[in-house]
Amino acid sequence: MKMIELREVDRAFREYPVENIEVVRRENKCWYFRFQVTDPKTGRPATCTLETQRGDLRCWADPRSLFQFLHDRYGVSAGTFSLKDEIHEKA
Repeated sequence: MKMIELREVDRAFREYPVENIEVVRRENKCWYFRFQVTDPKTGRPATCTLETQRGDLRCWADPRSLFQFLHDRYGVSAGTFSLKDEIHEKA
């Protein structure tokens, strides 16, 4: 999974077809989203997620805030979301 800056996520949602948006619970109070976009250089799908300015994974403590962010910033209002849970996937 490739972590990218906010401006690159904005560009991906604006210029390319974004697919397979997933919301993942990494740990308690740590929710993030990942999505697939076709890499313009290779033509292959790449799974991306948002990184912070410090280069860490951008997480939300409350998934409702994450869904609101996706709706307000990218206009995501409908779709299929797969709520993954890395806590239990690791066990």
